[in-house]
Amino acid sequence: MMYVPRHLTVNGGKANNERSVMATQYKRLEKVFRDSPNEWIPLPRILLMGLAQYGARILELRKSGMDIKNKVERVNGTTHSWFMYVPQHKAIQREMFA
Repeated sequence: MMYVPRHLTVNGGKANNERSVMATQYKRLEKVFRDSPNEWIPLPRILLMGLAQYGARILELRKSGMDIKNKVERVNGTTHSWFMYVPQHKAIQREMFA
């Protein structure tokens, strides 16, 4: 069974407006990753989207089946983070589960 974040379900347990905002953020972030497969997306670009709890949205995307990698580098004492969506090809998935 595919994971569906609570805020995307009808009875997610949150107020309609809050659930709608979270669903919109989830979909916006999903679009950024799907539009840039196999490309490192710097955290500042994600932060400019104004998402509440970007880490929670990334976790939800991962739980829904998206393979999202992350890397962190320290440069002169400053931490830099990136995220990358690695799409799984349908043929590969069929072979793995056949």
